[in-house]
Amino acid sequence: MGINDKDRKILWGRSGNRCALCQRRLVADRTALDPEAVVGDEAHIAARSPGGPRHNRGPAVALDSYDNLILLCKVDDKKVDDQPGHYTVTRLKKIKHDHEAWVQHALDTQTSLSQPSLEEANRQKAQLLSGYRVLNAAFDTWKEAIMAASDANVLRVDPEEERALHAECTRQWQNAHLACGQFAAVATPECADLAGRVLDGWKSLADDVVDGLWPSDHPGADQHDDLDINRDELLSAVSTELGMTRSAVLNSLRAAGKLGGTGKRF
Repeated sequence: MGINDKDRKILWGRSGNRCALCQRRLVADRTALDPEAVVGDEAHIAARSPGGPRHNRGPAVALDSYDNLILLCKVDDKKVDDQPGHYTVTRLKKIKHDHEAWVQHALDTQTSLSQPSLEEANRQKAQLLSGYRVLNAAFDTWKEAIMAASDANVLRVDPEEERALHAECTRQWQNAHLACGQFAAVATPECADLAGRVLDGWKSLADDVVDGLWPSDHPGADQHDDLDINRDELLSAVSTELGMTRSAVLNSLRAAGKLGGTGKRF
């Protein structure tokens, strides 16, 4: 017969889209190329099949009901089924009860915030998003200057033009450094640290370009392969802090670009 829609909705709602064991979120954000991914299982506490973990002889309809279900990530679903001696019916029911109580307490605490507290939280998020927009635009402009100087290294342009491109790299680094400091003032320590790593990575590339060491096909040369990875991690961290999807943050950057910022995807 299977799990009915009502029991499924109650399970996901009371579990808060979190694994009852590790509290991991069970819907992964979409990427640029793929939709969201569900990484959670509606696991049976007592197995439906004879010989399964914690199986009993109860009627199938009861085994598929909310009372016999627990929401788990795929890792913990496998773990509780492989370790039924530890994860007994009694233990899993208590884990489920405690988890759902934790979710309810978190929601009650959030909804009981005073209006000034909510306004302050929204103000902080607005500052973070604004700071990220400025930082992202500064990184984009700096990247363009670095790539122009890199192309000049390949094309062997006039020395005066080369000096001008190098000077532009330095000027845009200063702008990016300033934007990074302003962002750090409104960001969480994690986001500020990631922004600093992005700044350091691009500074290393800019130094190699100005010194004529990049681009290079020398086996020992630093290929600077992690630059976009670091920016991608920063985007994910900012999205998490804002409670927005990555796509929503990127759309916000693009909207800002139409009003005068770059808003470009890196």
